[in-house]
Amino acid sequence: MNELRYWGKHDVGEIWVEALWIVLHRLILKHGFSSTLFPPQPPEDGSVPAGDFYRSQAVGKPLVPKHGNALMVQ
Repeated sequence: MNELRYWGKHDVGEIWVEALWIVLHRLILKHGFSSTLFPPQPPEDGSVPAGDFYRSQAVGKPLVPKHGNALMVQ
């Protein structure tokens, strides 16, 4: 691992890590942080619990998470 040919590969990885770290923190500043990606479970009667996970619902529109769709990241 101490050979010269490995050093370039590690430098590229460090650059990617730093870039992704900056992107992560800018996304958190813009959209906020949530400890879970999953919505709260609705009660047995089917109503949606009050909370800050969803944006306010327009009539006839589906519920949309406030912090965006995390499926894009997966």
